[in-house]
Amino acid sequence: MDFRLTAALLLGKAIFKINTLKGTGGTAAPGLYALKIDPNLVKKISEKNKLKSIVISGTNGKTTTSRILYDIISKKYKVIHNRQGSNLLRGIASTMITSSSVSGKLNYDYAVWESDEAALLPISQNIDIDVLVLLNLFRDQLDRYGEIDSTRKKWQEVVENLKSNSTLVLNADDPSVNYLSKFTKSKKIFFGLETTKID
Repeated sequence: MDFRLTAALLLGKAIFKINTLKGTGGTAAPGLYALKIDPNLVKKISEKNKLKSIVISGTNGKTTTSRILYDIISKKYKVIHNRQGSNLLRGIASTMITSSSVSGKLNYDYAVWESDEAALLPISQNIDIDVLVLLNLFRDQLDRYGEIDSTRKKWQEVVENLKSNSTLVLNADDPSVNYLSKFTKSKKIFFGLETTKID
């Protein structure tokens, strides 16, 4: 038994229960504090359950895209999704904590994870990504992210480390995203406008 993981899960579940009873929300809090006890909580639960994971990131459209994917896949399979939690590692941790047993067992077939642009690298280091969807990259919250190039370099590291049997889905109309196709050994799928004429 992994006592550190169990302790982290119990703490996270207790925080979730307290927040629910108080009606204070705080959907990221269980993961935030549980990760202080076991920083490898997400990695351990991911490895234990071997979920097929789809991760969606981008400056715009990631919430809508992840919810559409969840709605489609969940018609046939059991899907875990950080719909209510934050799109940082602690939000994914919170979703895992509230959905798992105290041993970290999840009863799901697929995972659909929405990822903040800056959180994609640490998330990829804790989750075995089967499908990575990169939507777009724009200047946003420069105080947090810096220039686009700094985020793109982190994305490049993620793309370079994808498994060869993973699938990378890229927006062909965003030069910063399209450029990343050069750095992967995984299968690539592009999407975008079929015409350059906009009425």
